[in-house]
Amino acid sequence: MLDELKQVIFEHRHRRNFFRLVVRSFKEDSDEFRLIVKAYFVARDQFFTVRRRDGTRYFYHKVAVAVIILAYLGIKDANLIVAALLHDLIEDRKGWTKRRIERMFNTDVAVLVEAVTKPNRKLYGSDHKFETATFAKVRIAGYRAIVLKLADRLHNMITLWGTPEKRLSKTEETIDYVLPLARKVNRLWKELLLACTEHLNHSQENVL
Repeated sequence: MLDELKQVIFEHRHRRNFFRLVVRSFKEDSDEFRLIVKAYFVARDQFFTVRRRDGTRYFYHKVAVAVIILAYLGIKDANLIVAALLHDLIEDRKGWTKRRIERMFNTDVAVLVEAVTKPNRKLYGSDHKFETATFAKVRIAGYRAIVLKLADRLHNMITLWGTPEKRLSKTEETIDYVLPLARKVNRLWKELLLACTEHLNHSQENVL
C-alpha cells in the first residue's frame, strides 16, 4: 500500500508529469487549470531553495501532497489542489497572510491554507494544549481541510527523518491526533496506521 503511494508520488514529482496528471482532470483552457499553474509557480518560487532536514527540496513536499489528493485519492477539487501546493506558506514564508492568498487566488483557497496553519505556539502553555488546538482548528474547518492535513501528514510520515526520538514523537502525535481525523472522514487512515506501525517497529528494533 505505501509502496504504491510512493510510486504515485515519484511518477508525478517533476513538472511535466505533474501537469500531465492535472490535465486529466482539468482542461488546459479552464480557470481551474490556470489557478493550479499559478499556485505551482508561486510554491516553486517560495520553496524551491528551501531544503528539508534530509536534504530534499521542500517544494517537492508541496507537490507530493497535491499528488496524494489528486492521483491517489482521486479528488478533483482545484481549490484543494491549489491549497495543497500553498500549504505552509503562511506558516513558513514571511509576508504571506490569509488576506494575501485570498487576493491572489480566492477566499476558499485562503480558508483552506489558513485552516492547516498552526496557531501561535506562545499562546499555549504546553505541547499538549498546542497540539490539541492545532488539530481542533483543522477539524472545525471541515472535511476538505482534514483531507489536506491528512495528505500532508501522510507524506511527512513516509519521508520521516531525524533522530529516533523525533520520529517516535511524530509517530505518537500522529496516532493521538491525526488518526482520529482520518477515521472521522474515512480517508488515508489505513496508510497512516501502516506508516505509524512501521516507525514503531523500527523504534522497538533500535531499543532491542
